[in-house]
Amino acid sequence: MGLAQVAMLRGDLATADSQFEAIAEEAQRHDLTPQLAAALHNQSVVASYAQDPWRASVLAHRALGLTTDLVERDRVLGDLGAYLIACGDYAAALDAFRILQLTASGEELRLGALGNIAVIAARIGDRQAFDAATRDLDIARFPADAQLALMVEFAAGYRRFDESTTADRWLENARLTAIRFGLSEQLADESRAQPVVVPNGKPAPDETSGAVIEIASSLRQLAASLVG
Repeated sequence: MGLAQVAMLRGDLATADSQFEAIAEEAQRHDLTPQLAAALHNQSVVASYAQDPWRASVLAHRALGLTTDLVERDRVLGDLGAYLIACGDYAAALDAFRILQLTASGEELRLGALGNIAVIAARIGDRQAFDAATRDLDIARFPADAQLALMVEFAAGYRRFDESTTADRWLENARLTAIRFGLSEQLADESRAQPVVVPNGKPAPDETSGAVIEIASSLRQLAASLVG
């Protein structure tokens, strides 16, 4: 596992993927569930680095179903939500982060989940969810780069809600924040809030495919049971 992680960190994604896959197969043969879950989670990270968020989502979802450690489960769920955002499956991502917000073992993870909920709500134009998330969100508690990203997302959200003055104010806040932390003012660019599709020769699965339906359905059921 350690050697595979080193390969991943060095950018040798093909080697890392094959090593994690071999570990997963070996763990499954010997009924080593924690090791299987860890291998699948790591493999999902490799797929994400390879700009294949659909495959990353499938692998993370498998890992989630096998993970019993609460802290590790939070990490897997957070990664799954991020992959789903990258896929553009905002409904499933929203369910993932709502679950994490309610069940996370640490305050930092709950804060991150709330931030992602605000981002998703801004992107899909859900004003009610956006207002609810931003009302309880203290941006100053995030790292500098995350603060900038949230400000830009908020600006794009308000622009979507036809509130250009508020949107411009958030962009200016982002610019001033970048200056304060010694970061590039280019990070205060509203275009960063738009989903970026990176061509990698791997088409997204059909929305009716079994894996996509299973992920969305299981997250929706769990979210509904927690809210209810």
